[in-house]
Amino acid sequence: MSSRPPLTLDPHDEETQPLPFEPLDTAPPPPDYEREIRRTNAQWTARLIYFVFGVIEIIIAIRILLKLIAANEASLFARIIYGFTAPFLAPFQGVVNSPRARNGSTFEIPSLLAILIYLLISWLIVRLLFLLLDRPTRT
Repeated sequence: MSSRPPLTLDPHDEETQPLPFEPLDTAPPPPDYEREIRRTNAQWTARLIYFVFGVIEIIIAIRILLKLIAANEASLFARIIYGFTAPFLAPFQGVVNSPRARNGSTFEIPSLLAILIYLLISWLIVRLLFLLLDRPTRT
């Protein structure tokens, strides 16, 4: 028989012996642990930014299609699309003229310009995000 008392895990036991191994959570984090967390957060935020801008760009593209096929502006779907995209297209109205066909279809060049500008803005925001959040930690 061993002369050592048995190991117990009860914290209230006065005869608690130290564990024969080091608990896993006491090890210090790897040197780039904080950077990896920031990088993961930045990647998630970048995906969110691209998603939001992508939805806006898709709805503007649907507007372009509706204008090209001369959709009835009194229909509920067309009114929803035109109403939602109006604030996003307001800065681009009047930059260039939109050619109109005899049948009423319109090729909205300002809407195409808006899609390109919003694509560029989303890319710049994500690049800035990575510049600010994905930098090396100081040691």
